[in-house]
Amino acid sequence: MLRLLMLGLVVSMLACDLTASLPEPPETLPPPPTPEEAFAAIEEAIVEKLECDETLRPSTVARLKDTLENADAKTLRALLLNPQDLATVVSLGGPQIEGAVVVGRNLFALVDDGTAADLMTNGWDGVLCGEGVPVLCTAGSEVSTVACDAGGRAESLSLSFAGCTLGGTVYDGDVVFVRDVDDDAIAALSFDGPAGFTMNEVRRLDGNLVVSVGAGKDAFVASVAAPAVFKLLEHGGLARGLTCSTETTFEAAGLDVDSDTAAVTMVARYESEDTSIGIETFGEGLSFAAGCGCPQPGSGAFIDVPRPLGRAGETGRARVSWSLPGDASLCAQPAVALVDWPSDCSALDNVDGDCARTATEDTLSGLMTALCAVD
Repeated sequence: MLRLLMLGLVVSMLACDLTASLPEPPETLPPPPTPEEAFAAIEEAIVEKLECDETLRPSTVARLKDTLENADAKTLRALLLNPQDLATVVSLGGPQIEGAVVVGRNLFALVDDGTAADLMTNGWDGVLCGEGVPVLCTAGSEVSTVACDAGGRAESLSLSFAGCTLGGTVYDGDVVFVRDVDDDAIAALSFDGPAGFTMNEVRRLDGNLVVSVGAGKDAFVASVAAPAVFKLLEHGGLARGLTCSTETTFEAAGLDVDSDTAAVTMVARYESEDTSIGIETFGEGLSFAAGCGCPQPGSGAFIDVPRPLGRAGETGRARVSWSLPGDASLCAQPAVALVDWPSDCSALDNVDGDCARTATEDTLSGLMTALCAVD
């Protein structure tokens, strides 16, 4: 009984101490956040998502935050009426237009060694019939097999990858080059395998390309085999049902790559669970070089953008061109002009008297300039 009384006394003392340490309830509720504070919270959430999803590199995220923090409230308000649109538009300088570059650089890696390199350098006459030739992968295996006709003339080259690691990328599946009966300077390139042809298990290629052969592996040129389409499926494509899955469908595309640069022309559509964006290059297309996070000067593309003025389901177009920078800290200078932007809007949305067109163009230019900073 004594022990119970002592325990009750200790509990009572603790309860009194805890009660005494609690803060007094406020007499009034704190004021609601100002528009600037609300925008800052939205910006922070968007930037955090971009960083966590690895949409942008950490150095780019830092530049993006600086761009947002130094924009004026009116400009931010013009774009942030629908915060999801900002996340979409910011990423336009990254994954949506770099899909073709990813494909091009990986295809270049596949023809860098073995029998495929012989085909690229010397053409079909430089490919010898015989047993399969293995390529030394960092891990896994790859075997090149040549099929010849009765006269000993090479007709096709198959590259079979089984977890082969080359240049930090893991390849699985089959790549098949087939000789064109009418033109020895080109070959049909198709992708096959039980799960298609995959890179790092998350990117899958589907469709056929036409590639040039005999010009040297450093002059790798490919295009979509008309009238077919070519697809780049990430995380298995939308059919997998993953929120991070995407599909990029190329109706027309040209890839010209080497170890340092890549040039792309395309008419394509990028689709994810939440958005669908059309992309069409103009002028010299898009060219990319190591060390620059955006297309090089001379590049240009039309890109679909959602309208951030409460018009759900409507899409505008941005004409984005990259020119020589006047600032040594930039590798290119982007210019954005909105096409088909609405001219009628509510008084609330009529920022600058042009339905926020100028403010949105300025903001997009600033965001895309951040991507062009030299690392």
